Amino acid sequence: MAGSSLASTAPARQRVLVVEDEEASRRRLESLLFSVGAKQVKFATTTKECIDLTRADEFDVASLDWELNGFFCGKILLDEIADSQRHLATVVWTKHHNVLAAAKGWGADWSLPKTPDADEYVDAIQRALRLTHSRRVLEALHPMLGGPACPLTAARFTPEVEADLCERARTLVLERVQAGEPLGALKQRLVDRGWWSLFDPTFFVALDRCSKVSYLWSFLHEDIVTLQAILGEDAANQVAGARSQAGGSATAPIPESVDLLLSVLSHLLTIADYNEQLMPYYWNVEGLFADSSSRPPWEGRGMRQFMLVGDLNALRASVRWMRSH
Repeated sequence: MAGSSLASTAPARQRVLVVEDEEASRRRLESLLFSVGAKQVKFATTTKECIDLTRADEFDVASLDWELNGFFCGKILLDEIADSQRHLATVVWTKHHNVLAAAKGWGADWSLPKTPDADEYVDAIQRALRLTHSRRVLEALHPMLGGPACPLTAARFTPEVEADLCERARTLVLERVQAGEPLGALKQRLVDRGWWSLFDPTFFVALDRCSKVSYLWSFLHEDIVTLQAILGEDAANQVAGARSQAGGSATAPIPESVDLLLSVLSHLLTIADYNEQLMPYYWNVEGLFADSSSRPPWEGRGMRQFMLVGDLNALRASVRWMRSH
């Protein structure tokens, strides 16, 4: 399922707050965090710096040392984060083994001893990143779903829970778009998590034109028969054959119909806001431009039905309209 495959990916946004007063530890953590995918790392060396940062910016995980400049500040930091960024997952990493249990009791999601081997720390940071984003997605979903809010704790956070949340969120996006209802904060939370779209622009750019059509066509959940009705049998078979050649260079001439369909599908992806699961809706919907003074040629029939006439002029007329709007 699409939700399951997206749920297993690393978060798109990875902004890390590290509260650490020892310079050697800061250098080590900075190198470590960037090496495992962090996009931004900010440091605080005092309680005040941590408070100022958490009140000024939104982070996706916080790494906290328990002792700062000779004082045990961990509980103060956890209380501040609970007040200013309540969904922010926290990892306490300290040399004081005797506070590990207390740290969890005071709200830390993970509490770990400082050791030369940082594998356990890195794993906790990566899980905490996913937990933060899942909490924020859940918060954005709650007003739309109703019912009591159920706190998402580190102990309850499993790959199955994450996959279910991803699937529910993406299903709700489709339902609300079809109903003409706003998404509120949900879209940005899904973008930050990397759950908004399966579309891979880097992969797409590297494809030849036939393969690009094949790639976008796959999102419509249509078969080769429909493609043949739109392009003609030879051109459709050329596109279908490109599926096993993704990333290669096209050697055969590209029929005009294929080139035009690529423009149509690219436009479809754009109006779907690069969310591939919305493409079938915009492909089939009728009356989307009913109130427009400049309606597209497929208005009243839906794009799919208009294209199925199998007439090159239908593709040409559609692309002319798309390029002028």
